[in-house]
Amino acid sequence: MKQLSTFFLFCLIFFSAQAQEKKKWYDPENIFGKNLRFIGNPIIQNSPETGLKIGFAGNYFFKAGKDTLTRSSNIYLQIAYTTKRQFILEPIWNVFTPNEKYIFRGRAGYLNFTDHYWGIGPQTAAIGKSDLSYQRLYLQAKLLRKIKGNWFAGAQFRYSNIFELSWTDYQFSALGDITTVEGGTGSVIAGLGPNIQADFRDNPFSPQKGWYADLYWAGFDKFAGGTHRFTEWQADFRYYLPIKKPFQVLAFQAFGNFSNGDLPFRELPRLGSAFLMRGYFEGRFRDKNYLAAQVEWRQPIYKFIHASAFFSAGEVAPEIDLFKLSTIKFTGGGGLRILLNKKEAIFARVDFAFNNEGGTGFYIRINDAF
Repeated sequence: MKQLSTFFLFCLIFFSAQAQEKKKWYDPENIFGKNLRFIGNPIIQNSPETGLKIGFAGNYFFKAGKDTLTRSSNIYLQIAYTTKRQFILEPIWNVFTPNEKYIFRGRAGYLNFTDHYWGIGPQTAAIGKSDLSYQRLYLQAKLLRKIKGNWFAGAQFRYSNIFELSWTDYQFSALGDITTVEGGTGSVIAGLGPNIQADFRDNPFSPQKGWYADLYWAGFDKFAGGTHRFTEWQADFRYYLPIKKPFQVLAFQAFGNFSNGDLPFRELPRLGSAFLMRGYFEGRFRDKNYLAAQVEWRQPIYKFIHASAFFSAGEVAPEIDLFKLSTIKFTGGGGLRILLNKKEAIFARVDFAFNNEGGTGFYIRINDAF
């Protein structure tokens, strides 16, 4: 209950950079206005990876084109510190140029982070983990050009530098000396490859109908300071089925991340996050290949208050042909949504999730999980 109270306080102290006309207090347009421009908010979040996270975030919304076909763009910046002594500085951008001729998407950041490592594979022991700390500089950016209609093609670049990495309690019988693991003393990766995308969603923040597909391949090599060679490809498909009422949606996602080569352990596909396989610590299971799917029911319940229920299943494996149904992981849960802006379909969300190992996760974010 204390965490839920924090969430509602979090929602009420949001502010907008533009003046508003007086309306009923429960009208979300009274909080942010129809022509949403800026949301600034304190960060009061909790997740298994970070513990309690406190800081500030700003989300700037704009339209790059005057045409009605161009969807709203946004640039997000967060600065935060956590109870696990982590520092996070991250900008994230999603920009549509006029007539959506080009799409610029990406994120970058600096993290001074602490983490857990349970080993590699789908059956690592829950009690056999080691703690580590590291600093990270990263950039992930994609440039896409419209081919025809809602189809886009372009390239994606990914760079990550893990340094000042240190382990605690890393010598135990289950895993041996972890510093001998690939990337166990730090790593630099740099990769570039083609990206194809189809985006038929009505809204990039909280879609109510349509579908989205993204296919990406990249080769990572020893350029731009890279220390490892490997290849990676990723497929992401999402579908949104509208029901009867506005914002009443059944949403689906299928995701696959596959790699081959000498990946550092920090760059291995990881199961669990605030967006997919909610309820698992991000990285509780990791390996060269990762498959997951989720379904979520979204339902208005009273005025600007909405609710959701979700279920997901996923697994990691060293090779594609070694995925096993017997070791598949499951998560489920539910959440509340506060509609902040009806025109742009902007929500604040709080989710509580659990997994089949008995673990739980609590998440507070802006916008839906997918």
